[in-house]
Amino acid sequence: MADKVTFVYADDVVRLYDQGWSIRRVAGKFGCSYGFVRRLLLARGVRLRARGGRYPPVP
Repeated sequence: MADKVTFVYADDVVRLYDQGWSIRRVAGKFGCSYGFVRRLLLARGVRLRARGGRYPPVP
């Protein structure tokens, strides 16, 4: 199922995360693990927020 989620819902995962959803909330919506959603976001080049919703400083 994880491969299908990657293909079918990847754009929705990125969109929801960009709208401010937490990784855990996105994972729950699609029935995936936290780690799977995190890896998917990183593979898509999404800059992840730190705990609390803030982006880490840019080096």
